[in-house]
Amino acid sequence: MSLRSVPDGRTAVPPAGWLPVVTVAVLATTTADVVADDHLPRWWWLATLAVCIAGYLGTVAGLRRLRRRPGPSGSTPPTVPIPVVPTGPTARPARGPARLRRPAVLLASALAALGASFAWSVASAPFLHQRPVSIPGVPTVGGAVGRAALLALNTSVLEECSVALVVLTAAMVTDRFRPRHWDPRSVAVVAVTAGTAVRVLLHVPLWGVGAVARVGLAVVLAWLFWRTRRIWPLVLAHVLWDTVVLQSAMSPALEVKALCGLAVLGWGVAGTVVTIVALVRSRRLVQAETLAARRRPADGRWPGSWPPAGAPGSWPPAGAPGPWPGIGAPGPWPPGPWPPADVPGHRPPERVDGNRSQPF
Repeated sequence: MSLRSVPDGRTAVPPAGWLPVVTVAVLATTTADVVADDHLPRWWWLATLAVCIAGYLGTVAGLRRLRRRPGPSGSTPPTVPIPVVPTGPTARPARGPARLRRPAVLLASALAALGASFAWSVASAPFLHQRPVSIPGVPTVGGAVGRAALLALNTSVLEECSVALVVLTAAMVTDRFRPRHWDPRSVAVVAVTAGTAVRVLLHVPLWGVGAVARVGLAVVLAWLFWRTRRIWPLVLAHVLWDTVVLQSAMSPALEVKALCGLAVLGWGVAGTVVTIVALVRSRRLVQAETLAARRRPADGRWPGSWPPAGAPGSWPPAGAPGPWPGIGAPGPWPPGPWPPADVPGHRPPERVDGNRSQPF
């Protein structure tokens, strides 16, 4: 698994004057709900959910219509370049039905990202004086599960819709007004940074300075939305995470609290390991692709007097066993094409000086 496994749904955010207005309205509604907490009537909870969901769905529909018109090109995410998934004989065949494969990868990516964010929360907790949060207990286990699920659903929908709209708005504004000398990836950097800052600020009324512990969560979820442009995996994973965490604090049964605490710990460790492996593998793939691109001439032909590989000549056929002359072996080389790179014993020369091959 690597970062290239995450489905890429990036598209350009077309200019829309109404997008900042919708974003401000949804963000103001979410902020009012967070600040007021339980001091507002219950109908306000349903109203805020309706406003956030309608604002996000309306924005997606409006941008989809505008995207059909020619607009600015998209930008890449602020991370290591993700190579194209290989399609040659060494590529692994995809498993599972095609209709289920992409949603499963989207949900798995969100679950792993939430687990990885737990590592940041644990590492930053000793350095923060977090404000104690009072969570009222529930007398029954079923009531605790229901209350935790409702709170998690409310929080997840409000946060994800608000942050998604902020990411899209920041990308649109940056892409429209950025100086020409800026790298195109600056659009993604600004968008993900804005989404991260908004999510952290939404946690300040509840957690105080402890909101800094949510920076890891904010970064990974903002990047995932920018990369996939799908909000449902983030909402579903966020609901599951918050439900388990709340159960570890508000359930009346000690066994349930212990199991939920162990589940959070295991989820965090697994997500951290998966994320580290994905980052390392992506970095190695990028280094390999970069090295291969530097060695390969732009026109696909190696310098020298022989024709390109595949042209008729005096070399043995492609399936003939090697060994062929290695890099740095003394010439002169016979006149003819080099065998394909997959022939055993063969390596094309990186640089040729006269009739002798010399490595870079």
